[in-house]
Amino acid sequence: MSYYGLKGSSLKIIEPEVMACNLPLRLDPYLSCAHNCTYCYARSQKTFRRLWKPDAVKSIDTSRLERHISKVLKSPKPPPNSLDRALWYRFPIRIGTDTDAFQPCERQSMVTKRILEILNRYSYPYIINTKSDMVAEDEYMHLLKNSPAGAVVQFTVISLDEELIKKIEPGAPPIGKRLEAMRILASNNIYIQTRVSPIIPELTDRLEDMHELFRTLKKAGTRDIIVEYLRYSIGNMANPFIREWMSSALQVQPTYIDEIYSRAYRECSKTFPDCCRRNRARFGCEWDGRPKVKSGYIRMPLRLKLEKYRKFKSEAEKVGLRLYVCSEEFPEINECVNCCGIKGAEARRYLRFKYDNEACANTLPCFIRDKKDVSLDDVLESMFSIDKNIFEKQFANLDKYLVNVKKTPSGKWVYDENFPI
Repeated sequence: MSYYGLKGSSLKIIEPEVMACNLPLRLDPYLSCAHNCTYCYARSQKTFRRLWKPDAVKSIDTSRLERHISKVLKSPKPPPNSLDRALWYRFPIRIGTDTDAFQPCERQSMVTKRILEILNRYSYPYIINTKSDMVAEDEYMHLLKNSPAGAVVQFTVISLDEELIKKIEPGAPPIGKRLEAMRILASNNIYIQTRVSPIIPELTDRLEDMHELFRTLKKAGTRDIIVEYLRYSIGNMANPFIREWMSSALQVQPTYIDEIYSRAYRECSKTFPDCCRRNRARFGCEWDGRPKVKSGYIRMPLRLKLEKYRKFKSEAEKVGLRLYVCSEEFPEINECVNCCGIKGAEARRYLRFKYDNEACANTLPCFIRDKKDVSLDDVLESMFSIDKNIFEKQFANLDKYLVNVKKTPSGKWVYDENFPI
């Protein structure tokens, strides 16, 4: 995995996200996180590399960040570097994707506050990801309300069960405080979204619980929901931390999560005859029904996930919320728009920008379906890509990202609905 980043700033684009994400520009004010959530992918990856230090959290160099932003925005034409080109086009920056920007050390360091001041000064749009109620305090509220290019706040709330949350998000603020922060921000005309991510099968995905969660979030001021199921590594792999941390926090056997996912695969195989077809291995399981390891992770089988997402979407719509599915191979369920939902006219009023990474997996299926057969040139003539060279390499293997496309002998892609959405 390659990173295109500014040294000392944690401003980066991850190469896979050139294809996978409409908004690949990330910025983390802090390099570890005291919330220490048991399911955290960043914690898992950085623990493996011995970089996770929640008791001694380091911050980035904001002066270096500002100098770089200033230099890029003064350039008369788009720079060749992917990261700088995203900045030049004012791609919205997603703040706090790996570590929370409003964890306890922010009270002393105020690095996030300085970052928001910098972005406001350069009329730069941003999206904040957080589990903290600190974002709704007056000094941050003032910055959000006065952002010239707009700001969106995405809270993470995966369940209303406070006891469960204490166990699996041990350092994060209680859900009640997050809901109150939503209410404060929404009442001040800040655009609020909520990430229900990760969804943990059997623990947080009961339909009645989801309905109550969505109803509560809507009442607190959330406009959109973004969902994604948990993925984790199994015990004999190099990075089994999520599995171990969750089992320990829940005080259950180490095989607890394995058993949940095994039951999900059995349910899928029983309910959907095509769940594990030999020629459709990417549907999520091996031929004999065992969970399929993809990119080092165990995931819910696609067929079962799709059915659950459909039901969650229906429940969200009942209470007046839009629901988007993140990081899946069937973005048709989102009508092929940005899975953060910011393509909508309402959201764009709150986050003012002209360009995003339109040429990516989230938008391509519907484009291919409508155009019948599509070449690389067809895409790049119609859609903006932040890095055409990387996109070209990834486009050659588009069926690694999307389940309903097929390459023709001529090298073009056609829509192949073997997995009805």
